[in-house]
Amino acid sequence: PELILDGTTGILTEPNQSVGIAKALVALGNDPASRMRIGDAGRQHMVQNFSHQVVAKKYFDFFKSLS
Repeated sequence: PELILDGTTGILTEPNQSVGIAKALVALGNDPASRMRIGDAGRQHMVQNFSHQVVAKKYFDFFKSLS
C-alpha cells in the first residue's frame, strides 16, 4: 500500500486472499484499457517517485540537511 495507489497505479487486495487476487486479475484480464492505464500510471509513478535518481537525491538532500 505504500507504493500502490489503489485503482490508479495498481489494485490492492487483502494479503493472502486468493479470491480477491483472482478477482483483480480477472477484472484486468477483461479490461485491456484499464490494464494499460494502470500499467502506464504505475510505471510513471515509480519513475517519478522511486527511480534511483530520485531516491539518491532524497538521500543527498537528507544528509546535506544534517550538516
